[in-house]
Amino acid sequence: MRQTRKRFERWRLFTMVFLWCAYSCLYFAFSILSSTQSLIISGLVSSKKDIGLIITIFRGVRFLPKLTGGYVVDIFGGDWMFGIGQIIAGLGTIFFGLPLFGSSFWYLTTTSCIQQIGTVYPWPGLIKICSNWIDYKSTGIVMSIMSLSYLFGASIVTFIISLFIKLNLGWRFVYYLSGSILTASGILSLIFLKQSPSKLSLSQYEPRVNPDNVLGREGNETGFKGLSDFFATSCLPFLRTGSFYCVLVWYMALTFVRYVFSDWFTLYMTEQIHTTPFISTLSSAGFTLFGGLGAVVMGYVNDKYSTKVRNIFMIVLEVILCLLLAFMCAFNYYVDLSKNNSFVISSLPVVALSLVGFCGIAPSSVTAAMSINFGGRKVSATHSSLLDGFGTLMTMLSGTVGRSLLDESSMGWTRLFFLLFCCSLFIVASNILIIFVEKLESQRKIAQNLEDPSSPLQSDISINTVTTSE
Repeated sequence: MRQTRKRFERWRLFTMVFLWCAYSCLYFAFSILSSTQSLIISGLVSSKKDIGLIITIFRGVRFLPKLTGGYVVDIFGGDWMFGIGQIIAGLGTIFFGLPLFGSSFWYLTTTSCIQQIGTVYPWPGLIKICSNWIDYKSTGIVMSIMSLSYLFGASIVTFIISLFIKLNLGWRFVYYLSGSILTASGILSLIFLKQSPSKLSLSQYEPRVNPDNVLGREGNETGFKGLSDFFATSCLPFLRTGSFYCVLVWYMALTFVRYVFSDWFTLYMTEQIHTTPFISTLSSAGFTLFGGLGAVVMGYVNDKYSTKVRNIFMIVLEVILCLLLAFMCAFNYYVDLSKNNSFVISSLPVVALSLVGFCGIAPSSVTAAMSINFGGRKVSATHSSLLDGFGTLMTMLSGTVGRSLLDESSMGWTRLFFLLFCCSLFIVASNILIIFVEKLESQRKIAQNLEDPSSPLQSDISINTVTTSE
C-alpha cells in the first residue's frame, strides 16, 4: 500500500513538472511574432499595419475555439488535447517560416491562424489534468506555480528567441527551430501525460473536489450526458449571476492591457527608444518575469488571507497599474518632444514594463484556481474557456488599436499609453463593482435559504469568480 502511494506521488510530481515545461514550450508560438516583427517588416518590406492586421485576424479566429475549447477538452480528455494542440501550433509555426506562395500576406495570416488555433487547447487541458491530480485545498498554491509555465516560461522562451536573433539566423530559421521544439513537445505530451490517476490504476488516490463547486456532487463526474447536459451544467449556472458579467469585463480589460504590452513593446523599444532588436526582445522578458512573480504572490495571498484582504490587495495593485501607465504616457510625450535617447531614457520603459507585468498579471492569475474550485472535475476546462474566450476579443483589439494608432499618428505611442491608462481606471472601477455585486448576491442567497430551507445545495453556492474559496 505504501509503495502504491509513493508511485502515485511520483506520477503526480512528474505530471506537474512535465506540464510546466511543456506549456512553457507553447510560448515559442505565443512570443515569436512580437519578437521577430521588426525583422519580418524589414525582410518582407511589410508595414506595421500588415503585422497589426495579422494579429487581429488570428486573434479573431481564436474566439470560437476558445469558447468551445474547454468543452472539447472536458469531452475528449486534457492529456490528448494538450498534446494535439501543441503539435498543431508547432506545425503552424514551421509553415509560417516556409517561403511558400511568396510569403504573401494571406499565406502568413493563414499559417498564423493554424498556429493560434493549436494554442487554444493546451491551457484548458492543463486545467483539466490538474483538477484530476490536485486536492482542492491546494489549488491556489499549485496553480500559481503552474502559472509560471506561461510567465517565467515565456521569459525563458523569449530569451532563447533573442539568442536565435543575435546569431543572425534569419527570421525564417527562427520559426523553423521554434516550431520543431514545440512539435516535439506535443509528441512527448501524447506519450507521457496521463489525465488522472485512474489511467494508472490509482483511482483510490484521486483528489477531493471542492464541495462548493457550482455543480455540487455532480462536479465529481467526468463527462456530459448530452448537449442539454452541457448547457445545463457548464453554461447556465455561470450566466445566472450578475457577478459573472462584472468579472467578464474586468478580465477583458486586464487582458487588453497585457496583450498590448506583449504585442507592441518590442517594436516600441526598437522604433521609439532606438534599441537593437536583441536588446528590445530581451527587455520584454521583464514583463513576463515580474508577471510570474506577481502570480506567486497573488497565489500566496489567495490561500493565506481572507477574501476581504485579497480583494484589497488586488485593488491596490490595480491602482499602482494606473500610476505606471500615467507615467508611461507622460514619459513618452517627453521622448516625442526631446528625442532624448540616453541610457536613462532607454532604461525607464524597461523598469515600468516590469512593474506593469507584476501589477497587471497578478490579479488575473487567480482565475486558474477558480476554474478548478468552481467547475469541479466535470467542467473545470469549460469554465476556464468561458473567461478566456471572451478575453480573446481583447487580444484582437490589441492588434486593431495598435495598427490604427501607430501608423496614422506622429504621437501614436503617447496616445496608445493614454488609452491604456483609461483602461486601467476602468479595471479599478469594475473590481470595486464586482465586490459590491457579489455582496448583494450573497445576501440575497442567504435570504432565499432562510425562506426555503429545503432548497437544493446547488442554489446555495455563491459563485465568487474573482477569488477561490476559503
